[in-house]
Amino acid sequence: MYVEQGGLRTSALPFTILKGLPDVDAVYYVVGQDIYVSKNENGVFTGQLLYGSADAGTPFFIKSDNTRKLLYWINMNNGNVMQAPMDGSGPVKAAYAADANGDFVQEFGVDEASNKLYLNLYQGSTGIMGLFELDLNNASTPKKIYDLSAESPFRVEGSGTIGKVFWTEYTPYTKIRSTNINGSGSAVTLFESAPFTEVSYIAIDDKAGKLYYYDGQQKLIQVNLSDGGGRKEIATTGSVSWLRADPASGLLYWRINRSPDVYRTDTENTFTEQIQVNVGADDAFTISHKQ
Repeated sequence: MYVEQGGLRTSALPFTILKGLPDVDAVYYVVGQDIYVSKNENGVFTGQLLYGSADAGTPFFIKSDNTRKLLYWINMNNGNVMQAPMDGSGPVKAAYAADANGDFVQEFGVDEASNKLYLNLYQGSTGIMGLFELDLNNASTPKKIYDLSAESPFRVEGSGTIGKVFWTEYTPYTKIRSTNINGSGSAVTLFESAPFTEVSYIAIDDKAGKLYYYDGQQKLIQVNLSDGGGRKEIATTGSVSWLRADPASGLLYWRINRSPDVYRTDTENTFTEQIQVNVGADDAFTISHKQ
């Protein structure tokens, strides 16, 4: 069953109705200092505490590796990037442990294909702000990809599959930039906004070759990952907060600001579906699909 809402085609509960689409298993989100999970029980989502503040610290952002069934977040108490199983079984551990020299991870991206994290990291010992690659296969020291000391970066996403890392820069125009993970070549600008407007969120689907961003004109945009061309606007019912792309399914997820629900669309934007989840007020969320 579908209902019309704000010009978007949405589904009433139970929401798993579009043939061939993966069924969402759970939505993970932050409430204060706790991490919650809202599980899909026959189309009805029920929230429960997954990791309390004693384990999670003060979580900032939350992202996932659905292949390995792991959650990641920044613990604002110490600057660590934390890792924990999606099922709540623990243990909670530091995937990246900040040292005592004032290290701070401002943002990070998870690349499931290569099992690596891409960090927007300030190193207190060197005074360098940069993009770093952390190989979780061998827990190595992060490798610097690109020096950001002359920029004002924030959002970051990386893809070992296509060998590139993407980030947003504010100086005072907002730019979406990319460079090669191996450090070769020069950084390029895929998008540049009007002065003093910003790109709030970005997400990449390296399988479909798409980059998504939410811009200062309050528009959700899809472009080609390779060159920033092929611009297409995605209709929404309000101000978008937080984006999540799922390359395995070809779906893009987002929230409307402070809305309790999550929305999704496919790469071709042939539909928009509302998932009535009742997540917390904090913006950050991530999802897992039923197998």
